[in-house]
Amino acid sequence: MKVKKMKLFKLLGLELDKFNIISVVGGGGKTTSINKLAIELSEIGKSVLITTSTGIFIPAKDTYTHLFIENIPLNYTPESGGIDYYAEKVDNEKLKTYNISVVDEIINRNIYDFVLIEADGSKGRPIKAPAEHEPVISKYTTVTLGVIGLDSLGKEINEENVHRPELLSMLTNSQTVDIRAITDLVLHNNGIFKRSIGKKILLLNKADNEHRIQIAMDIRKTLMSLEVTKNKIDIIVGDVKSNIYR
Repeated sequence: MKVKKMKLFKLLGLELDKFNIISVVGGGGKTTSINKLAIELSEIGKSVLITTSTGIFIPAKDTYTHLFIENIPLNYTPESGGIDYYAEKVDNEKLKTYNISVVDEIINRNIYDFVLIEADGSKGRPIKAPAEHEPVISKYTTVTLGVIGLDSLGKEINEENVHRPELLSMLTNSQTVDIRAITDLVLHNNGIFKRSIGKKILLLNKADNEHRIQIAMDIRKTLMSLEVTKNKIDIIVGDVKSNIYR
């Protein structure tokens, strides 16, 4: 089994000379993936905006260049290699955006090289099914990245392990997170890629032991054998924290 230690932005196949808007959905590593991407892109001189169409925790002060609340000044020019944050409001120690149109207005200004949007909430759970109002995807999205944490494997579908467990059980007709439950979540119209726009990429994250790796590889093999997903979804197996992928 070939192991690759490489940059996440390279695995995603991002075209560095084009304006990319990446909406990240699911659970089990969305924020970590966004932060990793932002750092990698800033290191090669790209200007990055991190924002949300729902809510994210306020970042540590040493992790960003500027934090904008409510608006970004019209005369503002991002720094090369800078990482900025934007949200409409600060509410209960979180950055929140209630109207995707304000994010779209910033995107329309075309001042950043990359815009990374946390477009889904999971309350820290490794896997979720979206509610009726979720996810909130910008119409300018070029890549929808769906993240599933493999630490969910073998867990009972309940409030402790899953965000919106009743919806996941209904979508997958399962009571436990297994290969079939994950493949059903990926394939269902109301699953992880609900309302997705642009290129679709599935990240099976936290593949950090042989058991998780083998199951993730089986999931990828199953999905890639189906006409409905073959050549329509790119599938990455790996661990974002360690930058090791398969």
